[in-house]
Amino acid sequence: MNNKQLSEKMIEKSIEAFTMALEIYNKPTIKYRVEGFALFVCNAWELMLKAKLLKDEKPIYYKNSNNTLSLPESLKRVITNKNSPLRKNINTINNLRNKSSHFITTDHESMYVQIFQRNVIDYIDKMKEYHGIDILNILPHGFIMLSAQVNVATDEEIRAKYSPEMAEKILSEKHQIEQEIQSSGDKFAIPIESKIFITKNEDEADWSVSVSLDADDSVVQVNKILDPRKTHPRFTNNVVNLVNKALKNENIKITKIKGEERINSIFTTNDFQLFVKFYNAKDNPEYCFKWLNRFAYSDKFVNIIIEAIKKDPENIIENLKRSIEELKEK
Repeated sequence: MNNKQLSEKMIEKSIEAFTMALEIYNKPTIKYRVEGFALFVCNAWELMLKAKLLKDEKPIYYKNSNNTLSLPESLKRVITNKNSPLRKNINTINNLRNKSSHFITTDHESMYVQIFQRNVIDYIDKMKEYHGIDILNILPHGFIMLSAQVNVATDEEIRAKYSPEMAEKILSEKHQIEQEIQSSGDKFAIPIESKIFITKNEDEADWSVSVSLDADDSVVQVNKILDPRKTHPRFTNNVVNLVNKALKNENIKITKIKGEERINSIFTTNDFQLFVKFYNAKDNPEYCFKWLNRFAYSDKFVNIIIEAIKKDPENIIENLKRSIEELKEK
């Protein structure tokens, strides 16, 4: 097996390990999901980094040894800046992986989930940067948002729950993580937040608040907390694929002007951005949700695009361009 074949095999196994990490963590019934995520995601990084070294024609073995490089050593050779938040993030998870499982408690999840979420995003970004593979074309988009239902314990609660020795170990980790977050911000860890949207559709709501007419205090609005993974499940590539599939099913081609010639074409990412600009979608929570540095879109917006194209496939793209230019001039 040559280096190229070995690199490809490592990438394949890396993606499989990454998928396993997500699957384990997103199943709340699994008791060892923190340890499981750490184990598989570290394996995923180690394989991906070694594949990068092979691609760059660099060794993956220690000098005069049959042993391949460890994750920390591979990391040092690929990401050379020792102060890189990404390096610190991966090393923090690797330290957790190396911890005996009986020293990992339920309170570790609240400490590490934001580090895990940053790690997931960085893995996706680096896989694309190093190997040209877009994980979002392989895994469901909602799959990469970690399912976290954790309560952050105070220092006093931790001291009351554990033996003095164990409590101090946990608090030491907690304070180190908090200091690193203060220093590196969301490049090291991403806070897990609850987003609130208002909906009239009961099926979309995760839970609702009822209003009692007999209550002393009046309530004028009922809010329902929605999961963006359900309400805005589509990233750009997914939207483009869905639109093309819908148009193909009805044998519809979009007409575009290339030079002075009118040609038939499929729906592209550039076409999608025209719709985003025209409908000001990124500022409309019904159409778009910003998740970290990515935008996710609702099925409602996808359907608006499909219906608009169906009505006028010959002129829709040129009309959008003209309308956007007119808006710029105002």
